[in-house]
Amino acid sequence: MKKLLIALPILLLLIIAGLFVLPSLVPSSVYKEKIETQLSQELSREVRVMGEVELQAFPIIKADTGRVEIANPAGFEDKNFASMDGLSARVKLWPLFSRRVEIARFTLINPEINLEKRADGRSNWV
Repeated sequence: MKKLLIALPILLLLIIAGLFVLPSLVPSSVYKEKIETQLSQELSREVRVMGEVELQAFPIIKADTGRVEIANPAGFEDKNFASMDGLSARVKLWPLFSRRVEIARFTLINPEINLEKRADGRSNWV
């Protein structure tokens, strides 16, 4: 019983330490490519993450990026539909255990959004 009382706090400490170290073991380029690919598919336009991606796993699961640009569809005047100095997303923990990602909070940092409507009625926000 005494060994269990010693081993349990040590195991808990190792798990918490692992949560701090784990994000630094995977290169940020892996997260960056995944974010660009997923957002590009969801938005049906090119998304570029210019800066680094920082991941935090404890006490909350959080990802922060540097500058992000979302391209305009072809035929519109501005190069970008939107650009921002960065974005931040917090992920809920429990849905991850059932292989679902649920965003708890999503923040755009200093966004600039260029809304355009062409003479033929097409708009870049559709």
